[in-house]
Amino acid sequence: MGYKLSSSKLNLLQDCPRCFWLAMIKNFKRPASPMSSVPIKMDSIIKNYFNKYRELGQLPPIIQGMIPGKLAINMPKTLTYEESNGITAWGRPDDYVQMEDDSIVVIDHKTGSKAPTAAHSSYQLQMNMYSYLLNKLKYKTKNKAYLIYYCPVDSNLHDGMVIKLQCSRSNYKF
Repeated sequence: MGYKLSSSKLNLLQDCPRCFWLAMIKNFKRPASPMSSVPIKMDSIIKNYFNKYRELGQLPPIIQGMIPGKLAINMPKTLTYEESNGITAWGRPDDYVQMEDDSIVVIDHKTGSKAPTAAHSSYQLQMNMYSYLLNKLKYKTKNKAYLIYYCPVDSNLHDGMVIKLQCSRSNYKF
């Protein structure tokens, strides 16, 4: 029997090896905690915004100057690779940027109350997984990925909510 591993499953392994074993072997999953629908809606808005600029062949204005290259076209929504031992690694990056040398780099969108000073270990693992998959699927890649944080800032709500962006580059290793 083959196993499917994503970065969230690998994070579960790091968090709680017993929980990972129960999920993978006994199909007994941790109870899901309630999730706010605001990040889900923001994710949808951000992806639609990026897609408009992809059609124009350029980076969206909100990240111009933060990330080099252009939004990649015709990239798969889900990256999947089956190892020779029957384990399937998979992930679903938010987006990709194509660099001047045609290499592909992952972009991941994160929402929160404030941008962290360093990438959380679970985000680092996620970027490592995506970059590993790109490499295994024979895409030319670089030793990096981009995390873009979308964080609200104090503002007059009657004028609209202001969202501050911070982009950080995460080096990957595998």
